[in-house]
This record gives sequence, C-alpha cells and structure tokens, in this order.
Amino acid sequence: MAIRSKHRLTATQCNREGNAGLYADGGGLFLKVVSRATVQAPRLRGVTKQWVYIYRKTKRHGDIKSGKQVRLGLGSFPDLSLLGAREKAQEFNAMRVEGIDPNEHKKSNSERTARNSTKTFKR
Repeated sequence: MAIRSKHRLTATQCNREGNAGLYADGGGLFLKVVSRATVQAPRLRGVTKQWVYIYRKTKRHGDIKSGKQVRLGLGSFPDLSLLGAREKAQEFNAMRVEGIDPNEHKKSNSERTARNSTKTFKR
C-alpha cells in the first residue's frame, strides 16, 4: 500500500494554479479552483480559489466508507494562507479523533456568535 504524504502543495503551486479542479494537500485539505466564467457571464476571466476540508461522516457502526461525504469551506485563497488552512485542517482532524463532528461544531459556534452579537435598536 502506498503511503500518502501530507503537505503535497506548495505556496507557489497555489499561486500559479489556473486550471479548474480539486487539488489535494493531504489530511483532508483541498484547494478548490473554479473558473469565474459562467453561462451568464462568459467573458469573465480568471479563477477563484477556496480551501475546502473534506471528510466522511462515520455511521454508528464505525464504517468510514459508508458515511456521507462532507465539505467544509475554510476560506478563500490568498485571504487564508496555505499554512493557515493546514492549521484549520489539523484542528478538524483532532476534533474527529475526539469524536466531534467538525461541521456540527462550526455550526454551533456560528449560532453562538450570532446570538451574542445581536443588534438592538436602543436609543
């Protein structure tokens, strides 16, 4: 069985990549490159790049292969650097080892933040 290496991407590769696709870095981290041209706006040029963490939800009996694939957006490149994306992916991997679903954790944090920052119209 071949050993997969972590950290397959370099910062230079991330900057230069212009072809649409999904590029693996390892540990569930991917760089998603999408063409900006669409049917509605075919003249747009260039690409957008986003960091995505992909994992499979395990079912109760623990079979990873039977679980549903989940994609979590981490942020856009270059706003989130390669190192920052790797740190986030490492945090999510640690959560999964502890039995915490990163998607549920992210949702609960965003709901908690929204509740704490509700605006009031007091004068």
